[in-house]
Amino acid sequence: MICKTCGTEIADKAFICYRCGVATTEPQRRAPAASKRRGSRLPAVLALLVLMIAALYMGRAAAGETPRILSWIIAGLATILVAWHLWRRA
Repeated sequence: MICKTCGTEIADKAFICYRCGVATTEPQRRAPAASKRRGSRLPAVLALLVLMIAALYMGRAAAGETPRILSWIIAGLATILVAWHLWRRA
């Protein structure tokens, strides 16, 4: 087979020309168009807010003023919100 671009003789079963790198056939599938997905900043703001509240409650829990279970619930919610945000971003 002869390359349509550079005229080099290449193997009949070649997918690309070894000299110029041009494909020997048309692609069977097209790549999907890249879409710019602009997500909401609300989950990030909520996660930051919950983390700040959790830090405040953790400080009070260390002094014995807040029930420990409440602190762990808030920390768990903050972790879930951050993980959800990261998952949505990917």
